[in-house]
Amino acid sequence: MKFKVVTSLILFSFLLFPQLSSGAEVKSTFPRLANYFLKWEISETEARELAKWDLLILDMETQENSPQSLRLIRELNPSVVILAYITAQEIISDIDKTAGNTNAFLRRELSSAISDNWWLRDASGQKIENWPGTHMINLSNVSPTNYDGQRFNDYLPEFIANKIYSSGYFDGVFYDNTWGDVSWVNGNNIDIDGDGKNEDNALVDNLWATGYKQMLQKTRDLTGENFVIVGNGRVHFDYQNLLNGMMLESFPSSWENGGTWEGSLETYLDLAKINLNPQFNIINVNKKNQTDYKSMRFGLVSTLLGDGFYSYDYDVSNHSQTWWYDEYSANLGPAKSEAYNILTPNNNVLQPGLWRRDFKFGLAFLNSTNKDQLHIFSKENVEKINGTQDKIINNGNKINYLKLAPQDGVLLLKSSDNIYNSTFINGYFYRVFNNRGDQVKNGFFSFSPAYPASSAVVVADGSRGDSEDVSLVASNGRIVLKKNGSEIAPFYAYNNLFRKSLNIDTDIHDGFIKTVAVGPIRGGGPQVRVFTATGNLISSFFAYDKNLRGGVSVALGDLNGDGELDLVTGAGYGDTPVVKVFTLSGKIKYSFLAYAENFRGGVEVAVGDLSGNGLDEIVVGPGPGGGPHIRIFSGKGRLLGQFFAYDNNMRSGLKITLSDINQDGKKEILVGVKNIF
Repeated sequence: MKFKVVTSLILFSFLLFPQLSSGAEVKSTFPRLANYFLKWEISETEARELAKWDLLILDMETQENSPQSLRLIRELNPSVVILAYITAQEIISDIDKTAGNTNAFLRRELSSAISDNWWLRDASGQKIENWPGTHMINLSNVSPTNYDGQRFNDYLPEFIANKIYSSGYFDGVFYDNTWGDVSWVNGNNIDIDGDGKNEDNALVDNLWATGYKQMLQKTRDLTGENFVIVGNGRVHFDYQNLLNGMMLESFPSSWENGGTWEGSLETYLDLAKINLNPQFNIINVNKKNQTDYKSMRFGLVSTLLGDGFYSYDYDVSNHSQTWWYDEYSANLGPAKSEAYNILTPNNNVLQPGLWRRDFKFGLAFLNSTNKDQLHIFSKENVEKINGTQDKIINNGNKINYLKLAPQDGVLLLKSSDNIYNSTFINGYFYRVFNNRGDQVKNGFFSFSPAYPASSAVVVADGSRGDSEDVSLVASNGRIVLKKNGSEIAPFYAYNNLFRKSLNIDTDIHDGFIKTVAVGPIRGGGPQVRVFTATGNLISSFFAYDKNLRGGVSVALGDLNGDGELDLVTGAGYGDTPVVKVFTLSGKIKYSFLAYAENFRGGVEVAVGDLSGNGLDEIVVGPGPGGGPHIRIFSGKGRLLGQFFAYDNNMRSGLKITLSDINQDGKKEILVGVKNIF
């Protein structure tokens, strides 16, 4: 009868807070980041910070104290996985009398249901304390029952199902202290069956593990296969087929497999062979030092040798930080290899060495030896992260060798000067910025001998999965679609007498170029034309005064998220610096000033999603005569940010393109000039 009541409550709450039937999903790219954040309340500022992580372990009380923050985190990061933290075998003593616990709603409810004969006691009948200010509860099947015939290992899963699972705020539960033994607590003085005598250690541990496993099994039975269950503490492998993962706290953990790096890492890698999918194994490093970058990197790269999640914070007594590091922003992409030891390439037994793992967009190296290690890149082109914290390590330099200090790790990016899915001018020099104006990659020349110098080029990234090389080239008034180097349906954008350069932008889906917007550069009128990639005319109209000959800049994007393309234009040389937004058919929607009204150098425009929120922003740069002043606007023309991309005195004019250079789902701002020197 008790089970039926709980089930009906679960179903009722499920209707109020529906959960995704597909369950939590594991992020496909690396690094995978976890935050172990145990405040009982979360402010809006903290919620906005926490939304950056892939996996959050948040105290269960947050659903009562900060539901609006949990909703905000979901809104900002719909793919985040959130687990509710609860201790599985202890609770705060006298919670109603403890100062500062006025917001302990769920703990108070849990505590009120604990029968006095559920406490874990010693032979003299005294309650056992492990963590200061808490008392332990007996999880074994020889614990006395309450008046309903329940033990705590029956009641706790029902509490989780009825209060956590049914709330809809969490994807799973994080059971702290998922031990397989307990005899070491209280100096081996435990009366586990309540007979007034201390039992043999082996018997205590066996009874504890059996009861704990029953508790985990009942949690799984009540919540289903899509509810994530993760544990923490010394790994007991007999539990792991019921869990989606374990946290290895304070890695390398002194209590785990000999307390060495090799032992802890071996346990971490072995878990992946046993745990249920989706898997959420976590390595947590805590050093009481936010700027101990070396320890942070060593833990991060150790984690990257497997497929788990990484957490770095202060201490076991204070998990409440939102520390963010340069490496966290790197996108290594999916894993392309298993970890291997360069020093012993034919023997990957875990031992001190120079460990490496390859990813689609980068590499991870770890030196677990006690001396410097040197690796030379004979064929690979790699570069360091361009960071702001440990600039000796993350200086953005391209390198042909790596010298790595003992007990240190590093992330390297595969160096590529290719620009995909966005228009670039062949031979121009480009600097790469994020939407805050930070330079995130070294500048480079975008030149390919496959295309004419100074031509406008768009190269599709081939994301549809085949080997076809697709590009669009505009030069001397002519536009050519190329597939595997062969010209397909070349056409003149205006007529065969107009042989000037062109401003172009394209719409690309799944590696196919769908739509081409065209405008002439300076010397041509502001006539915008829209084509299919093979030259079929869609529309033609004048965006500005047709008597002017300053050209017109064009860009395509979805500014309001309605799935329809918008066409954005920038006024040409000699005109008021107005940006206009049209439908593809040429119907004006709205306009705004990009710079001061008296500036007449022209406006270069580009459109793309800089923040990863699904909405495109408008980025502008001045034409000749204007300084290198980049401005970022919302799709409606509201100024969001601005910065100078080169020396303030540069007046040669800019070319702007937006491309996801580091493959993180957000486009970077590429600012090009014809001559950098």
